[in-house]
Amino acid sequence: MHDDPTVDQGTAQVRRQLKRVFIGPFGLRSGWRFALFLVIATLLVAGLAFGVKQIAWVFPRPFRPLPNTAAPCLGVLAATWILSRIDRRPMSYFGLGPINRTRNFLTGIATGFLSLSLLMALLITTHAFRPGPLSLTGFAALGWGSLWVLAFVCVGFTEELMIRGYPLFALSEGIGFWPAAILTSVLFGAGHLGNKGEDYIGIAAAMLVGVVLAFSLRWTGTLWWAIGFHLSWDWAETFFYGVSDSGQPSPQHFWSGKPGGPNWLSGGSVGPEGSILVIPVILLLVAVVRFVLPHADAPGLHRLRRSQVTATGALDSVPL
Repeated sequence: MHDDPTVDQGTAQVRRQLKRVFIGPFGLRSGWRFALFLVIATLLVAGLAFGVKQIAWVFPRPFRPLPNTAAPCLGVLAATWILSRIDRRPMSYFGLGPINRTRNFLTGIATGFLSLSLLMALLITTHAFRPGPLSLTGFAALGWGSLWVLAFVCVGFTEELMIRGYPLFALSEGIGFWPAAILTSVLFGAGHLGNKGEDYIGIAAAMLVGVVLAFSLRWTGTLWWAIGFHLSWDWAETFFYGVSDSGQPSPQHFWSGKPGGPNWLSGGSVGPEGSILVIPVILLLVAVVRFVLPHADAPGLHRLRRSQVTATGALDSVPL
């Protein structure tokens, strides 16, 4: 029997079409790299969270927030490392580079606390929040405050790397930075939908702050300001001021108080992030990033062009 050349041609054509779907001039297409990261990160986070749940009895109940936040952090860090090996780039390439690291990180911590404090001042001034007495003092306040610092360091790394780390870099190289920033910010906001007590203003605020945090990455070239801001804002909400963080209150907090007035002003069960007053505070952060932080370029946030491919098909300036 003779081989049918039409069959061979058809098979070759299917292979070419499949290759065109998955492979571009720079290797695996950015959309598939984005999806691959999400799949790997989700599996790792779910696996580690399941493991922590099985040994939760080892940890005293007050200390369980730490392993519960450390597991997702380790999963996302591992996923970033795996994709960095696939891309043949250092892990620091995806927002963790050393440029202005200490300055940006500490400035982010200060900005997170001060901006949340400004929001609380606005709420108190408009009678949308009624402050109460201190809930913790002395060593109890110091201990719980330190524990929540560690927990929110993990949260800051987890959420920034999961949304604005490798995924934003991968999408930026395919569709450009701002389309990628908007898409990931929508996903960031959508990730809050499952939070008990969340509402539409809180979701919109999460999306808007996602765009601002993406801008900080674009302006500074790293995620260090965003990580510092994220952990400090959450710590100030959850522990220092004792208000709900995206609809999630904590029984262990330093200060106490109750929201008052209409939910659109006070934030209601969402917390300060559900108040309309959060919008001007978030917009103020744009000025802080633009005029306080040093500018540095991140090559990975630029859209890749065919002009970057040499005659041999290799990248001139962007390693794979």
